[in-house]
Amino acid sequence: MTAHRLIGKNCMNALEFADTNIVVYAVGHPSERQAKARAILAEGLTISSQVINETVSVLTRKQGVSLAVAHEVAESLLELCQIAPVNGQTIHKAISLTRRRQLSHWDSLIVAAALLAVKPCTRSTGKCLMGGLKWSIHLCERRL
Repeated sequence: MTAHRLIGKNCMNALEFADTNIVVYAVGHPSERQAKARAILAEGLTISSQVINETVSVLTRKQGVSLAVAHEVAESLLELCQIAPVNGQTIHKAISLTRRRQLSHWDSLIVAAALLAVKPCTRSTGKCLMGGLKWSIHLCERRL
């Protein structure tokens, strides 16, 4: 099965921003979360370059996927999704978020990329690290 079929349809008109967990659940081992993650991806998403790199790492190190297949998934994400870069502006915003909201640096990078990618608001879909609960929230600059 190709990565395109694993991930879903084109997400170029994305209004939602996904973290790494959504992609990993969609392409990883079959589970209850896999169907939900694939449905979310099929709706169309924006992801950051960090999400692509983390996906390759998680798939190869934790899921036992070959590097070749993980790279195929990464290339599919590059083709299918809007990619928000992680650059100096993103890092500055992440540092500010970490200080103000007590998020981890890595979670702050995802939130910062989402805030900078879509104006003025977007939804972010992912897995809350505290308690493992799925969350979907509106991310607005004025609310953070």
